[in-house]
Amino acid sequence: MAGFLGFGTYNAPQATVDPNFQGLVDQQNANSAAFTANAPNLQQQQGVQASEDTRQGLANRMANIKSSSSKRGLLYSGLKQSQEAGSQQQAGSQLAGQQANINNAVQNQQQGLQQQAIQSGMAMQQAQQAANEANYQNAVQQRQERLNAVSGLMGGIGGIIGKAG
Repeated sequence: MAGFLGFGTYNAPQATVDPNFQGLVDQQNANSAAFTANAPNLQQQQGVQASEDTRQGLANRMANIKSSSSKRGLLYSGLKQSQEAGSQQQAGSQLAGQQANINNAVQNQQQGLQQQAIQSGMAMQQAQQAANEANYQNAVQQRQERLNAVSGLMGGIGGIIGKAG
């Protein structure tokens, strides 16, 4: 829009941040909070599954040990008992490792979601700051244009008065 006496860009549109951006920030915060709230359930569910898989694997190994020992006539030997104890120990170690991996994966995902929410919030603040700066610069420019227009008008009036007098 033309300004005073056809000069300037008064009433220029204000710079703003896209409202969808705030919605994205809010959604990421909600996702992070929801995942954090559900993390214990997720760890438990995955832990139960890992435990069931390990238990099934151990049962299969124990059956194989029993079958193998029976075929060799070692069903009641110390060798069979040693193999069973080794399998149980291996299953326990495997399960502990799986549970640690589950906990780390959930924690890493939780931290990643929290970091995304923080970064989105910071980006939103930067965008708002940039919009505020653009609005300030626009206001300064408009003020300068008004001063220049008034100064030009006053100079023109002064020139006319000077010639008339």
